[in-house]
Order: sequence, then structure tokens, then C-alpha cells
Amino acid sequence: MKEVLQGGKRYIICFNPEEVKRESLVRQKELESLKLKLKSSGLKGLIGNSACRKYLKLKENQAEIDLEKVKREERYDGKYVLLTTTDPEAEEAACAYKQLYCLERSFRELKQSLEIRPIYHGPITASGVT
Repeated sequence: MKEVLQGGKRYIICFNPEEVKRESLVRQKELESLKLKLKSSGLKGLIGNSACRKYLKLKENQAEIDLEKVKREERYDGKYVLLTTTDPEAEEAACAYKQLYCLERSFRELKQSLEIRPIYHGPITASGVT
């Protein structure tokens, strides 16, 4: 972990070795899927898929995977930056961030399993609900 102070803001640079493996696997799956789409349907299969575009290099009417972009992306695997204006130690701030992330993820999973959605309550009239 490393701390950087700049412009009254505190940046905490963190590294998670487990996340390196996960991000690498996700990228490999994306690249495999991208190769299949390029072979099967060419550029037409990629229309509207912005996630795949970050690894592509376009030449005239053809696309190919840009290995330089892939290597640049690999440099950031497992690294993340926290921005805080609080005073706790870097380790304590990172721990609080992880706890908040776990809480938010749990809430998202709870909402999905309960299929919670917004409900519209219309105005009530003398004869009942309109």
C-alpha cells in the first residue's frame, strides 16, 4: 500500500494479488470470446459491444486484437486507488472500503433474489384507486 497526498486529497494505492488472477482470467475469457466473434461474424458481430472494443485495432474494414493494449491493461491487474479526505491509516481505510464493498454487494444480491422493484402508487380517489 502506498499513500500520495495531492491537492488536499489523499490517494491510497492498493494491491490485491488474488484479484490479479481473477482479472487475468476475465480478460482471457473476453479475448477468447472476441476471437470467436471476429472469426464468425467479423466487425458486424461487435457492433454495440463497447467492452470488446478496448482490445481491438482497426485497419480499414478489418479488426484485430491489439496485443499492446492487452499488455497495458495487464499492468493494472489487482491494483486500485482509494480517494479519501479522512485521517485513518492506509490499512484501516482500505479495510473500511472492503467492508463497504462487501455490504453493497450483499445488498445487491439480496435485491436480486427478492426481485425487488419500484412500485407505483397512484392517487386514491373517492371510488378507490385510479
